[in-house]
Amino acid sequence: MRVRAWGGVSALNAIVSGYGSSMAVSLPVDVTADLGDENRIEAADNYLIEEIIRLLGTSNKFRIRVDSQIPAGMGLKSSSAVSAAVALALIALTDGKYDVDRAVRISAAASKNLKVSITGAHDDAYASLLGGIVLTSNEEGRLISRYSIKDEMEVLIGIPRNVKKRINVESLRSLKELGIELKKMIEEGKWMQAMTINGMLVAAANGYDATPAIGAVKDGAIAAGISGNGPAYFCLVKPGWGVPSSFKGLKVIRTTPENSGYTI
Repeated sequence: MRVRAWGGVSALNAIVSGYGSSMAVSLPVDVTADLGDENRIEAADNYLIEEIIRLLGTSNKFRIRVDSQIPAGMGLKSSSAVSAAVALALIALTDGKYDVDRAVRISAAASKNLKVSITGAHDDAYASLLGGIVLTSNEEGRLISRYSIKDEMEVLIGIPRNVKKRINVESLRSLKELGIELKKMIEEGKWMQAMTINGMLVAAANGYDATPAIGAVKDGAIAAGISGNGPAYFCLVKPGWGVPSSFKGLKVIRTTPENSGYTI
């Protein structure tokens, strides 16, 4: 079988308050999985997939191949998309059903066990499998809400060259009260405003230059920010809108919000 899931961008960094929100975008990851005589894995994240198999607690053996169009290590949810899609496929092969909640739990546990994620990234995993924009309690491992993106828009992703990911956990967690307010904004449907404010908070906490995101908003973008813990920037724009001048020097990927969930 082949399971397709999606990358995403952040509306609320879960490290800040324990609540996370991500929006799926049309950057796919395809996981091909079948039963076999021995485990055979073709993927960049072999260690993560091996941990998922261990957590499943099954004696089954699997042949697994991962093909991803999501740039890795940029905050665009590549690890969560891979681990969630692999978990969903292996659960289906083992139990004969597609259990999204269990797949997310296993994805989160594997990510935390291997220190790929600090919070488990439940929001990223749910967004990758359900599409749309999701809000989660990562401390409780619970999906709070999910809804589709109704407005037509494009997502421009700007990837800087030679910039390493930075994570200042203490600085991010010092912004907890602001994170809770952003969670309330998302619950009220003001996710685009929350997305932009979140990007500014992440930039300040982790020491990134916020100019690309700020410049995009000044140029008329609907929202802009830093995804995950960076270093990728993104902005939401009307269809056909040009690349903001503040994205000069960044590798730009043009995509769209993805409302459809996983596909088989």
